[in-house]
Amino acid sequence: MALEKFHYKVGTKTITVTKLKNLPIGVSRKLRNASDADQTFGMIEAAADEKNLALVDDLTQEQYAEFQKAWAVDSGIDLGESSAS
Repeated sequence: MALEKFHYKVGTKTITVTKLKNLPIGVSRKLRNASDADQTFGMIEAAADEKNLALVDDLTQEQYAEFQKAWAVDSGIDLGESSAS
């Protein structure tokens, strides 16, 4: 079964990952007790193949934050505010 993909353009390259809303619930279940950082990286590792993970790895912190926000918005997911805000 082909799942819908999220496409994010950075410069001349496009990162393509499974839409957040299409990730299997098992990914969330396995990450439920992980730290926020481990949850974030676990989700991207579940959603991307090696080629696209390499593209994500090349992002700056600011670019990654923008990618993550756009990925969530695309699936209608509110990332919310951290308690430190």
